[in-house]
Amino acid sequence: MTFKEYYKHYLTLHENKWNRRLHACGQMATILFVLLVIFHKIWLLLLAAPFVIYPFAWSGHYFFEKNKPAAFSRPIWAKACDWIMLKDMITGRIKNFCLICGSYDNKIVYKYADIPEHKRRHQEKDIVKCQDCGLVYCIPRNFSETMLDIYEENYWHEYAKSVKEAPILERVEEFMNISDERMSYIKKIKNSGSLLDVGCSMGFLVYSAKQLGYDASGIDLCEKDLTEGSKKFDINLKKSLLKDVDKYDYDIITSYNVIEHLSNPKSALINMRRRIKSDGIIVIGTHDIESKTHKVQKENWKHIIPTEHMYYFSVYTLNKLCDSVNLELIYAYKPIDNGFVSFYRKKNEQ
Repeated sequence: MTFKEYYKHYLTLHENKWNRRLHACGQMATILFVLLVIFHKIWLLLLAAPFVIYPFAWSGHYFFEKNKPAAFSRPIWAKACDWIMLKDMITGRIKNFCLICGSYDNKIVYKYADIPEHKRRHQEKDIVKCQDCGLVYCIPRNFSETMLDIYEENYWHEYAKSVKEAPILERVEEFMNISDERMSYIKKIKNSGSLLDVGCSMGFLVYSAKQLGYDASGIDLCEKDLTEGSKKFDINLKKSLLKDVDKYDYDIITSYNVIEHLSNPKSALINMRRRIKSDGIIVIGTHDIESKTHKVQKENWKHIIPTEHMYYFSVYTLNKLCDSVNLELIYAYKPIDNGFVSFYRKKNEQ
């Protein structure tokens, strides 16, 4: 492995912004420590300078990133990477690296200015493709969610109309049919058990699962949709983020048309993995950037909406991302040309 390749790997271990900020604090503390040593001329203390960062960095990995520090494997290279990452944070370059492989080598697929005007919303972002692994994503990348207010208030209502989508109440029958079809595939893999639907909206999939005998529940951010669904279907829905769910033994976690909206889908997959049983499954549905429709329509493809859709997966790139968090593919299918659904389980656990 070259140092350049190692730095790409290093970046994938430092996805969380608070982890990176703690590293930066540790580096600032190191600089201050060295200046104080020089001022007081206690030269022997310079030997301790490389270790000043560790309480900061290791706290970031333990509390926020929840992985092992890079220093455990290659301490000298990791130390050099700490300073390169600080430079990238200061210059803003850190916002452009690939979530899967850590590469900065990307090529513009669509410039923001070339996207239809009604889909240009919020912060200006270009859509790029990683030249190393093929992931398609928006830059500059977000390190926190930027549309939570819309998801909480009016995503399936006023916002849907603004991007030329029909509001949810006009699509109830359509979503019920889609949910029944989705459950028919899930039932082939897991025919019973507890199910959590992440991004459940009004709970169409939860209702379909309940009808089949699953112990089903759902989480979403829109109180309006959750209230409407709970009343209509008499199901267990709750306003919550996935990271706040305190149950860790689900048989099935599903998430359809959510992962492409997230600032850090890798973190979401880690949170899902933690919340399923050893033989549990995770079901992810998303748009297919390799679809024939996209190749024909290009920037006019309905799903090309920067800032709302921050990632554009193919079956291959989603598998690469899931592999990075120790999930392996069980099965994948394409219900329509525009999208695909993939089933995953924990690696090395049956």
